[in-house]
Amino acid sequence: MSLAPIAQKKQSILRKELLKNTSQCLITGWNNPRECECAHIVPKSYGYNIKFPDVNNVSNCCLLSNGLHALFDDMQWTLDIYYFLNQGVSDETSFSAMIVSTDTPSKRSILNNYKKTVITVPLSKYASFMMHYYAYHLYNYTNNNNLGEIYKKLWNSGIYQEVKACKTTSHLKKLLLKMRANANALQPVTCILGKSRNKYRVLWEYYDYSYVTKEPLENIEYTIAYNDYEHLIDPNYGR
Repeated sequence: MSLAPIAQKKQSILRKELLKNTSQCLITGWNNPRECECAHIVPKSYGYNIKFPDVNNVSNCCLLSNGLHALFDDMQWTLDIYYFLNQGVSDETSFSAMIVSTDTPSKRSILNNYKKTVITVPLSKYASFMMHYYAYHLYNYTNNNNLGEIYKKLWNSGIYQEVKACKTTSHLKKLLLKMRANANALQPVTCILGKSRNKYRVLWEYYDYSYVTKEPLENIEYTIAYNDYEHLIDPNYGR
């Protein structure tokens, strides 16, 4: 991993490079580039801090409408990057993903029009969206809201480099299924998404959003994720 400073490419230049391959919003399909912005998937500021080599590469960027871009940067939505594991591979250069989001306070939010929408995304952007996916969950469903620390932890885990090395969708699918097959109850819990009756909706480190499990308290009560969850719903917990 190079520790050399990351060159800060001008936004206008990066946008031109992005427009060579697409002229429409990744989510809405709007094909007027004037209505879209060049969005960094792993944000520039955090990318520079962790010496992220692809921070200003088109693989770490996509076109988004203004409103969706702002909500994306604000960690209000992400892509379920594991959704495609249940689908057949018809294109080795892309993957299907479903939009998942937090509850929005306004019924008029543009986000409400695209919840659970399935889109097709270039495979080259998968590794960056994986970073955003985990950052989204850790930021919204744990006691850690320091995105700088979160992105540093994700980068140091090596997961970006591992999935980035996959050159076809079939190769990526094989890698992820292998990771998931090794998951079991002893694996750490990433976060707790909520509670339904006496069961907690749990996202495990090596499972995914499409396969959230429902667990009784005794399966998770000694985990960091459980303490985080209790802190989120009761700031006085443990004091």
